[in-house]
Amino acid sequence: MSYQKDRDEFVAAIVAEVVDYAYQFGGDREGVNLARLILRNAVTIQRHAINNCNRLTSLAETHRAAQCEEHIRIACKPWGIKPTFNGDPRGAVVKLLLPSGRYNSFGGKEDGYCVPVR
Repeated sequence: MSYQKDRDEFVAAIVAEVVDYAYQFGGDREGVNLARLILRNAVTIQRHAINNCNRLTSLAETHRAAQCEEHIRIACKPWGIKPTFNGDPRGAVVKLLLPSGRYNSFGGKEDGYCVPVR
């Protein structure tokens, strides 16, 4: 499956999760903006996990990855989405536990929805 298709499916899933709330707040782009923020920060977290396996990462790199994790946590909290972070870069490093219970991981509903990265 291509990254673009994975990305489009991820954006659609996030939009579906927040669409009811978005109309309450007067905007229908909330889900797209949330998905883009998650994707952008997940790339940094994934890169840090890969680098951490290949070499000793600096304190600044570790701090930046922690900041990205916090950005995702803060952005997801109003929507009832719970992010989980896994330091193993062989799989999805960032997964989301969606309120609807939707998932695309092999671990099922308890494992969550994988955030695609390149």
